[in-house]
This record gives sequence, structure tokens and C-alpha cells, in this order.
Amino acid sequence: MTHQRPSALHTKSFDLALQVVSFAKVLRQSHNYEISSQVLRSGTSIMANILESKYAESRRDFLHKMNISLKESTELNGWLKLCIEHPELPAPIEEVRLLNDECRAMLVSTTRTLKKTLNS
Repeated sequence: MTHQRPSALHTKSFDLALQVVSFAKVLRQSHNYEISSQVLRSGTSIMANILESKYAESRRDFLHKMNISLKESTELNGWLKLCIEHPELPAPIEEVRLLNDECRAMLVSTTRTLKKTLNS
């Protein structure tokens, strides 16, 4: 059995999940439990769905997993903006936002391309 190298999107989403776990811990330590849970759930769901897409049953299933990841990335972006803008919340490190932006851009590109392929 050959070992496949992870795609750039797999790698970025995994790196993002690592950073999200660390940021969620900071939120918990500052007693922002609900926001911590939302950040942790949305940020790690991106990675989980991207990894799951590797074993998609069809192109449509693959697109579905990518769309879920894109929605979760958009949600995470909202939580990060809230943390940045709210004076009583700890702000995420810049790397969390940058990794999420990179993942979201890759997901937008992937879903657009796949939609075009499926519709032609």
C-alpha cells in the first residue's frame, strides 16, 4: 500500500486545527466557555470534513464535504472577528486568522472548480 502525501488543503486545515485548539484554550482560561466551544467546533470541523472528503463516495459527496468545510470556515471567521472586535475577549493570534483565510480561499477555489466540472 502506498502512502499518499497530504494535499496543501489537508496540511493547512490540520495546522489551523492545531492553532484553533490553542486559541480555544486561551478563551476557556478567560472564562469564555461558549465562544471557546464554538471556535473549537467550527475550527476543527474544517479539518475533519476535509480529511473525510478523501474517502468521498462520489464527486458530489466530495463537493458536499468541501461545502461543509467552507461553511465552517466562514463561521470560524465570524467568531474570530468577534474576538478581535470585542474589548473583553482575547484576540486570536494572527496565524489563526491567516490560516483560516488561506483554507477558505482554497475551499472557494475547489468548490467553484468542482461545481463547473459537475455542471458540464
